[in-house]
Amino acid sequence: MTVSMKRIRKDLRELVEIDSLLKKLEALEKENLKTSAQVKELKKEVAALRTKVSELTAEPAAPKRTRLVDAIEAIASGFGRPFKVIEIREALSGDKRFKSSDGNFYSVIATAMNNSGKFRKLSPGVYEYAGYDAPDRAR
Repeated sequence: MTVSMKRIRKDLRELVEIDSLLKKLEALEKENLKTSAQVKELKKEVAALRTKVSELTAEPAAPKRTRLVDAIEAIASGFGRPFKVIEIREALSGDKRFKSSDGNFYSVIATAMNNSGKFRKLSPGVYEYAGYDAPDRAR
C-alpha cells in the first residue's frame, strides 16, 4: 500500500483543523461556564430587586379593627351618666371604622349593648355603663 503525498497533506490539514476546532470548543466551554455563573448572579440580583420592589409597593397594613362594643364602651365611659342610644349613634356617625348594611344603626348599637354585660338597660333607649369587665353574653 502506497500512500500518496496528497493523501498525507489532506490528512494533516484535517488534523490541524480538528485541533483548532477543539481549541475553539474548549474556549467556548470556558466562556459558557463564565456566562452561566453570571446568569446565576443576575438571577439572585433580580430576586433581591423583586423583594425590594414588593416591599416598597406593598400597601400599608390595615388599621387594627375595633369591636363596636369596645368603641361604645370608650364613648360611654366618658359620659359618667346614663345615656341614650341616639347619643352613641351620633358619636359614632363620624367614625369610618363602623359601617352597617342595616338601614337602622340604632338597632345595631342597642343589640350590641344588650349582648354585652358592660351595659345596664335602664329604660327603652337609655343605658348605663356598668364599668366592669364582664364577659359578653353573645359568646
